[in-house]
Amino acid sequence: TEIYTLSLHDALPILRTSMEEFFGQDVFVGIRVTRSRLRGDPDFTQAAVDALSRNSDDLATLIGRVYGSAKAKQFRQLWESQQQGLVAYARAASQHDQAAKATARRQLGAFPGQAAQFLHDLTSGGTSVPAVSAALKTHIDDLLRFTDAYAAGDYATAYRIERADYEREFALGTTIAAGIAGGPGQDLPASFDSPLTRLRSALGELLGEHMQLVVDAMGAALRGGPEFKADAAQVNADTAQLAGAFGVMFGPASAAKFTRVWGDHVDALVSYSGAVATKNSKGEDQALAQLSAFEKHLSTFLSTGTGGRLTAPALSDVLHMHDRDLVEQLDAYARGNYSTAYS
Repeated sequence: TEIYTLSLHDALPILRTSMEEFFGQDVFVGIRVTRSRLRGDPDFTQAAVDALSRNSDDLATLIGRVYGSAKAKQFRQLWESQQQGLVAYARAASQHDQAAKATARRQLGAFPGQAAQFLHDLTSGGTSVPAVSAALKTHIDDLLRFTDAYAAGDYATAYRIERADYEREFALGTTIAAGIAGGPGQDLPASFDSPLTRLRSALGELLGEHMQLVVDAMGAALRGGPEFKADAAQVNADTAQLAGAFGVMFGPASAAKFTRVWGDHVDALVSYSGAVATKNSKGEDQALAQLSAFEKHLSTFLSTGTGGRLTAPALSDVLHMHDRDLVEQLDAYARGNYSTAYS
């Protein structure tokens, strides 16, 4: 909400990171709708659809704060048409209905061009119709390929597609925010693309990706089966990218240490999920103790790496809230309270 109490110029970095977050998050939430349909899990599907709708509301609200409620409503309706087509495709795939799949593909075919033109007009030419249309067409193709791979049990391919699509849609958020900020043929304000804003954006992308992937990994560990291995591979790939970022900032030795500490974090979360699945209360306690140790280790590492500019107690509190949220969403998921898990 910071953006709404500032001038647009002062709020540009917040506009950028908010657009990136909502576009990127749309991928993960939309794919959860698809997966639940393919698994035949109607309760989870309804919670996922509700979460997808809330993310679309957030995107439309952000548009509305800049361009007004009428434009926000137009955007919401257009964006929802894409989601309806993707849900229809997933339903058809779950029923092995090739004719319905073809119908959904045709329904989705017009969306990239329509959305690109709307955004071009909205930003008075700040966004390129060919560039945005191409990005959205790739996005649609990615989600259809994900659906087909997941339906075929090719989870490794499906999860690779999911992660690649998230990164592309995150970048689309940057592109659209730049169109809003710069307008046609104008240089972007320095604050939009400053080194600090780029750092914030890069870490936001990787940490947001971590959160979404690890939620999926915990759910897969709870359910059991071959899906977990594919998701875990993408969690590890995200960890490697995060370590690379820390290596740039603090050096290769710090990157190696970060990888070890962050790996302990992921291991503890997966262990907790496995303990919940087997009703192993002792295992749950051990995993929670491992998480507590991680919070202290990483907060000390980051405080040392920044020369004390980040204080260990404050960092430990933030990390504890993150772990608490992940544990609580897993507990809610295990109870079948999917709406709470999403929230």
